[in-house]
Amino acid sequence: MQSKEELIKRGRELVANMTPAERKRALQIMHKLAENKRNRPKAKASN
Repeated sequence: MQSKEELIKRGRELVANMTPAERKRALQIMHKLAENKRNRPKAKASN
C-alpha cells in the first residue's frame, strides 16, 4: 500500500504530463468520485 504522500506525488507527475483536455477529463472524474463518497449512506462508514 502506497502512502498518501507517494500517491499525491505520483498524481502530480501524471498531471504534469497531461494535455489540457485530459486534465479537464480527470478533474471531472475526481469530482464525480468525491460526490459519490459524500452521497454514500452513513451506515456503511462505521466499519
